Amino acid sequence: MSSNEFKLAQKYVIRFGKYEGQNLDKIAETDEGLKYLDWLNDQSWLKQPLETHLRNYMADPTIQKELEGLE
Repeated sequence: MSSNEFKLAQKYVIRFGKYEGQNLDKIAETDEGLKYLDWLNDQSWLKQPLETHLRNYMADPTIQKELEGLE
């Protein structure tokens, strides 16, 4: 994944649910939000472009490290 793909993913706005209207980076600011993104990343019903942006975001080493700290 390129840094440009991560930057695009950071800005991607969720269009449903509790976090509707917030970008991935904003959601991940809280432990609850980061856990939600981790859960969402495992869902088989995701559609494009959310699936690609979320996978790129969650694959970032910094995000992975934050997740490990929550476990």
